[in-house]
Amino acid sequence: EIDQAVKVMEELQGSSLSSSDRGGMHIEYARSRMRKKR
Repeated sequence: EIDQAVKVMEELQGSSLSSSDRGGMHIEYARSRMRKKR
């Protein structure tokens, strides 16, 4: 689940999605927050 989310976020990094009426959504994330807990 987290691995899939990381993959999608990496593919969308820097992309602009035009699904918002406010001019799109900018995708950005910090890798440290996506790490799995051990």
